[in-house]
Amino acid sequence: MRPGEVVPLGILMANRKMKFTVEFCLCSARPKLATGTHGALSFLSFFLLFLLTPPLWAQVKHWNSGQRDRVAECVGRILKRKALIDVGSSVDASICEGETAEGVVKRLGEKSLKLISNDQWVLVSDNLPSTGKIIVVTRLTAPELTRVQQDLLETILIEQSRFIPVEYALDREADGSQTVDILLDYDVTVMPGNAPGVLRMAVLLHQSDVNRIIFVETQNGAFDVKWDSGELDAAKVDVDFDDVDGDGNEEIVVTGERSLDYDSPKDHVLAVFDAEGRELTRQEKCTNYEYAATRSEAELVCPIEGVDVSFITETVPWEIEASRGGTSGKMKSTIFRLMKEKGRYVAVASPTAKSALKNAKP
Repeated sequence: MRPGEVVPLGILMANRKMKFTVEFCLCSARPKLATGTHGALSFLSFFLLFLLTPPLWAQVKHWNSGQRDRVAECVGRILKRKALIDVGSSVDASICEGETAEGVVKRLGEKSLKLISNDQWVLVSDNLPSTGKIIVVTRLTAPELTRVQQDLLETILIEQSRFIPVEYALDREADGSQTVDILLDYDVTVMPGNAPGVLRMAVLLHQSDVNRIIFVETQNGAFDVKWDSGELDAAKVDVDFDDVDGDGNEEIVVTGERSLDYDSPKDHVLAVFDAEGRELTRQEKCTNYEYAATRSEAELVCPIEGVDVSFITETVPWEIEASRGGTSGKMKSTIFRLMKEKGRYVAVASPTAKSALKNAKP
């Protein structure tokens, strides 16, 4: 279901939660309005229940949030739009000090930032046409889901999860005005072995080399975004599931590649997330490749990387071997081991004695 479409019969949308349902009315054949004290108490009970029930979006865990996320949230909330921020534009939280639409627009102008919007979206950038319109297209690829499930999932993703910094294209119209075109791609990978009536899936939101992982569960048709990750800089990103730590539960394994410099050989990256969104492969030093001046390390996924990165599956938990060029020009490998007390993979040793055990996965 896309925004603006009529909700089909058999689907309920309430408290930002969407599910397949059939509603039954527990009332007499000739219903009548409640009156007197009983009616007043019933109304008060429902009103208090509404106030005390937290909205579903408040339960979503947003990992690695930064200034860009805070600005997108406050601009969207105040302007009553879904806010996107140009990947090359710098923003800071002072923009949010204006708690009115006029105040936000004024502070954006003070920071040499412009905005362009329609009735659903707003884009913040330092390089926008003075006049024109914006078109945002979302494309969801989920071959394992039905068409109705895809529409519900797309709506709940837009409503509950964060976006990513975006690039845009400019099209010049016949009247001389310009249109800002933005494409947001969502690729869905469903976890295997789900219980009846339950689906768990990792959704990859990507544009260019900027990515975000979004974890979604659905029980009996109700879609629920559990968490979303920081931003991962990588191309050709792939999502898989494996029991990396040997506890019987599968983790989310994300692989991709990126360049250290233009025209240089690609580095491979590996990131592992548990079902709660914790980044098991997060490294203390996080390399910021893309648009380093506009983003902070706190907003990023910090994966293990190297010319070659692979699991050693003969150990439990699995170890990771990463190879990269040394100062002498020879390849140097490092073993990473999952340290339970730290909750993440830590470099521990050279893999000289273990190279024969290396498994070519992923």
